[in-house]
This record gives sequence, C-alpha cells and structure tokens, in this order.
Amino acid sequence: GSVTLSWPAVNGATSYDIFLRHDLLAITPANFIANITGLNYTITVGSSPHTWVVIPRRGASIATGCSSWVFDSRDLVKPTITCPAPVTVANEPGLCGAYVTFGNATATDNCTTSPTITNFGPVSGSFFNVGSTIVTFRATDASSNAASCSFTVTVNDTQAPSISCPAPLTIFNAAGQCGANVTYSNATASDNCTASPTITKFGPASGSFFNIGTSLVVFGATDAANNGVSCSLTIVVIDAERPVITSFPPSGTQTVDPGECSSVVTFGNPTATDNCTASPAVSQLSGLPSGSAFPVGESLVRFQAQDAAGNIKTCYFYVDILE
Repeated sequence: GSVTLSWPAVNGATSYDIFLRHDLLAITPANFIANITGLNYTITVGSSPHTWVVIPRRGASIATGCSSWVFDSRDLVKPTITCPAPVTVANEPGLCGAYVTFGNATATDNCTTSPTITNFGPVSGSFFNVGSTIVTFRATDASSNAASCSFTVTVNDTQAPSISCPAPLTIFNAAGQCGANVTYSNATASDNCTASPTITKFGPASGSFFNIGTSLVVFGATDAANNGVSCSLTIVVIDAERPVITSFPPSGTQTVDPGECSSVVTFGNPTATDNCTASPAVSQLSGLPSGSAFPVGESLVRFQAQDAAGNIKTCYFYVDILE
C-alpha cells in the first residue's frame, strides 16, 4: 500500500528533506529518502510500522528555528469502549447480597474489528454483597492500545429483621395495690445482614408498675439499612383482691311490745373500701330490709360488697326478736 505525507509550508524554506526513522532512532544520512519542494509526498509501504520525519531546508542548510514533522504509520488510537448501565437490585431473601447478571461491555476500533474485552471484577452471575461494587472492563486492540470503563452494581438491603417478643404475661395485683410491678424479658432479633439489630422499646420498662388491665409494650428492631419491624408484648394485671368491709351492723336483740309477735328493726348499710374501686357496690343479699317488722326469733341478714372487677366480700348479722 501507500501513504501520503502532507505538511504546511514553512516561511523561508526552499525544500524539505524526508527521512525514514526506524524504532525512533536518531536520523542519519542512511535514512534519507528524498528532498522535495512540494508539501506532500507519497511513499509505498509494507506491513511493518514506519516512522517518517520531514525537515525544512533553506538552500543547502537545515532551516533552523523551524518546525519539523514526525509521521507514524503505527496504530496509536485506543479502542472506544462502552460499559453496561449501572445495575441496582434488592438482596435475595435471607441473604446479605444477590446474584447479579449483566451484559458485557462493547468496543469498536479504527483498525481491529473485534477488540479483546477483559472483565476485571466479579463476572455476570456472581454473588454481590450488599453495597456498591465497581466492575471494570478493558478493551485492547491488535496494536495493544487499551481503553477501560467501569460501571457500578448496587445491592440494596430491603429485608426487615426478624423479631420475637416475650410470651404474654398475666399476673395478679400486688396486695393493696391497683396493679403490680412486672418484670419481663427483652425481645430478640436477627437479620440477614446486621449481626445485632438495634432493639428499641416503647412502653414501661421491665420492673415498672403496671395498672390493673391490659398494657402493651412494643418492641422495634432496626438493621443497618434502616429496615424495621415490630412486635408487641401483652401484659394483663388482674385485680384479684376482694373489697374490705370496714363497718356493718352488729347482731342485736330486741323485745316485742305486749300483744305483738314482731318488732320493727332499722339498721344502716355496711361500708367498704377497695384497692381499685373507690366506692364498692354494697347490696343486701338476704333477710328483711331495714325498717321491716322482724318476727319473733332469730333472723339472718346478709350483705355483700363488690368491686369493679367482680370481687365480692360478704358479711352478715343476726336480728333476735324476743317475746
């Protein structure tokens, strides 16, 4: 084949020397090809790389202070390489990463039809840990010119931790208290990525006083990726304490009037207190009510006090009517 060398005119130059330089060695008379007055020169070349030097002359001398030009027939152009687009995926269930597939890089070149593409990094289908991983490709042509590109594989941890709450608790109130101090265990949690998820508690701490009724203690577990999950512990405190009857009518004896076989008797209701209920309900269970005519003999009168939880305390007294 042939190649045409072209260069711009140099002011004051009368001709131009053309040299063939092998392996970028120094120019010698043995490398001289031609001296011409024009601004281009066509040379027949073989398959080996060639380097030519064009030097301006002024008469019989080299034109000092002027430019010279170097022409190289070697391929010095790097390939053009294109990487796949960035890849973002979620982790696979139970794993702190994912198996990710992606396409190969592509490359073109001015001389090599199919540049060699090399992958420096995990190959497609490999397991990628949660986070960002850079995959680099390099394209190399037949003249060993190389170009690189990179893309990012991002695996996001989208899986919430697993959390386990303590079993529900049911206890009785402490004596004389409308509740109880309750101790309980902490929740436990595990995660596909975070060795020890952060556990947060929303509610009274273990050992706190819990009122009568049902209380919820909520636990939350959060991993390093801010994935969260929660569970609840149910604590039931039962009021099992009966009211206390603080006063009730004493048993008594009363004599009927002459010619009568009964006598009217009056008495007050008992009074009661409770650990939870401010005013327990007092009611008469049996016997004649106050203000009734009680017959001769012994009569039983029974009362009860009941709190809001249904706990009952009873008391009784006798009314003895004598003739």
